[in-house]
Amino acid sequence: MRSFEKIELKANAKVNLSLDIVGFYPDGMHKVETVMHTVNLFDTVTVGFSSNQEQKNKILVTTNKYFIPSGERNLAYQAACRIMEDYPVIKDSIYIHLQKRIPVGAGLGGGSSDAAATIRGLNSLLKLGLSHDKMKSYAAEIGSDVPFLLEKGACLATGTGTELKKIPPLKKIGAVLVNPGIFVSTKDVYAMYDACSIPDSAHPNTKKIIDAIAMEKYDVMISEMKNVLEIPVFQMHPQIKELKEELLKEGCDAAMMSGSGSTVFGLSRDYEMLEIIKSKYISQGYRAFVVSFVGE
Repeated sequence: MRSFEKIELKANAKVNLSLDIVGFYPDGMHKVETVMHTVNLFDTVTVGFSSNQEQKNKILVTTNKYFIPSGERNLAYQAACRIMEDYPVIKDSIYIHLQKRIPVGAGLGGGSSDAAATIRGLNSLLKLGLSHDKMKSYAAEIGSDVPFLLEKGACLATGTGTELKKIPPLKKIGAVLVNPGIFVSTKDVYAMYDACSIPDSAHPNTKKIIDAIAMEKYDVMISEMKNVLEIPVFQMHPQIKELKEELLKEGCDAAMMSGSGSTVFGLSRDYEMLEIIKSKYISQGYRAFVVSFVGE
């Protein structure tokens, strides 16, 4: 087999600084309103191709984690498959290797970010000339977080999560991410949410959060941060609620679950303190990271 060209990309994780459900579509889909921000924790996605005559028109996905699916359940695979449907002139086999660092099924957008990087990588490697809007349309077909993760920075995401409006990034603030290793089914979380009684106080003031970020009013932002999905998730997994409470006791200025869980993050300007918290949780068998927020 001849050597194949390849491109290597960073696939950044994200956290949700707020997450609200503001209504429903006729088909029952939830209308969301969420502020998302990329952080400097990332997977490395390598996309390559080869004109090996024995493997024409195939998509091959490999990872450094044995439990991650490599076929149709993998979002990077789905992204490559979707592009190849529209570009049948691609005769070469597509190779995708995912060097995973982002915890899986953790509310950090790891799989979605891998898919976004795959779209960017194929566009560049195969010289498809896709506009950003075209890449976003492919991304939206794969998953609600994928369009946002085509870029870095902060956005307000509305609708199903695919309607994006850029907002200023956070500055001079760090976070500790703590993942307890609990798998949380997003489908089950939304079903439980529909069955829960949600008090008005559980909903974030999204506009106030965005204004506070823009004006760098850190204290206002943290006072408004809320994730309505914490209500069903904390009922399903009380350990995640306890983790949030622990991060606040450890000295974080704010703590919140990201996405539909199970990762909880704590915010602070004190990176030394965040490193101490990280080390404590790693010693207890958790996966933990200290991260910075990444702008464009």
